[in-house]
Amino acid sequence: MISCPICHARLQADDKINGSCNRCKNDLQELFHIEQESHQWLRLGYYYLCEGDREKALDSVATALDLCDTRMGRLFFLFIQKLNFD
Repeated sequence: MISCPICHARLQADDKINGSCNRCKNDLQELFHIEQESHQWLRLGYYYLCEGDREKALDSVATALDLCDTRMGRLFFLFIQKLNFD
């Protein structure tokens, strides 16, 4: 997350450590947790892709996108879809 979803202030590194926006003081810990979980699912998708399991990779990346829709996640999903392991 680059900016606060409430006040749109640019988030700093210490905002993630504190778990709140420096400007509006809203608690963002749950959103940071969801974003982190999404990144874990993307890493799992990469692992499955390296192992040659396209379906598990697609499922993992789809779960990541359900949690946090990012451009990189969408591109990764499309890349996996285009791959042909046969």
